[in-house]
Amino acid sequence: AGFGFDASIWEMFPTWTIGAELHVIDEAIRLDIVRLNDYFETNGVTITFLPTQLAEQFVELENTSLRVLLTGGDKLKRAVKKPY
Repeated sequence: AGFGFDASIWEMFPTWTIGAELHVIDEAIRLDIVRLNDYFETNGVTITFLPTQLAEQFVELENTSLRVLLTGGDKLKRAVKKPY
C-alpha cells in the first residue's frame, strides 16, 4: 500500500516492532515478476504482500526465500501449492 493509505500501517508497523527489515522496492522491479523474485532471493525477503494478479503469476516461479505470501484485492483464480 502507498504510504498515504491508512492500511499501509499494518504492513509496516509489525515489521518494525520485531526489528525486521522493510524493503521499499523500486516500481520497475515491483512490476517485473521475474526481477521481483530475483530481488526476494538475493535479499532474503521472507514475507511479502502481492496484489492478487501478481501473486497468481509469482507462484508459478521457483522461490526459496519466502516463508509467507500474503495476497488480497481480488479473489484468486488459481493457486499453486508452495512451501510458503
